[in-house]
Amino acid sequence: MIEKILPRGADFINLISRRAAIVPTAKLGLGVLIGPESYVSDYVEIGDFSTANNHVILGHDVRVGRFTVINMRATVSGNTIIGDEVFIGSAVAIAPKSRIGDGAFICIGSVVIGDVPAGANYDRYAQECKDRRRSLRPD
Repeated sequence: MIEKILPRGADFINLISRRAAIVPTAKLGLGVLIGPESYVSDYVEIGDFSTANNHVILGHDVRVGRFTVINMRATVSGNTIIGDEVFIGSAVAIAPKSRIGDGAFICIGSVVIGDVPAGANYDRYAQECKDRRRSLRPD
């Protein structure tokens, strides 16, 4: 739908809370929402129509894809890549150099260490995801 609207000259604004802090080197796409008490660090890139809700911390060199939602009190550490259409629940912690695939769903309170495959439903703690990934691999 968005791809049909943009060529017709539609303008989308970014909504940034007055109580958010964004470093000047950050790059924001169209229609980005940054909630209060959120911090966007050096060289962060946020794709079109993505949301960083209240109290979100995005560490240095984080890349967030399009149509991604990062909920309250989530912390994304440096050099992490988050794909398109990802949902990150509240109070999630993502370790440095992690990769979150397109369409992944990270449940509330999860701790992510390493990579999460595209389309994965990552729930609760890192060990559970590692066990699930092992069971999905062909022998």
